[in-house]
Amino acid sequence: MSKIFIMLLVVVILGSIYYWQGRKVSDEQNYLNEEWKFSLSIPEGFLVSGNDTLLSIVKKPSLDDETPAPDMRIKIEKGDTTSIDPADDLKVVSQEEISINNVKGHKTVVSYKDYPEGSECPIYRLHHEGVIFELSLYECLESAIFESVVQSFKII
Repeated sequence: MSKIFIMLLVVVILGSIYYWQGRKVSDEQNYLNEEWKFSLSIPEGFLVSGNDTLLSIVKKPSLDDETPAPDMRIKIEKGDTTSIDPADDLKVVSQEEISINNVKGHKTVVSYKDYPEGSECPIYRLHHEGVIFELSLYECLESAIFESVVQSFKII
């Protein structure tokens, strides 16, 4: 009886070890926006905040830090135009048609008059059923997560 119990215990332990070694620990979390019907993969340590039409992706604050500035913004509006035209304070450096997970739009690289010369900021404007999703850097600042979050954009 005790030999059967020991063998059963060994099988359970070895099976558990095998199972946990095969699992991949995810360093991303899915953000679902049911109102606007889209999802993003957000790296662990970040969160989405804001209101229904202007969202920010922000690093989670630690106990000894001030509230960090956002890494990127997502602006949502009704519309059909994904291209960006030059303006008094905005220069269009380049613009190309793109598709991210079957959602079409434009990637436009711009520079702003008020930002240091040479600062170029990518802006992705994606269109789905009369809604424009604009994904951009916060104040044109560098972000290690921006491109991966943009590429994870999906309509749900």
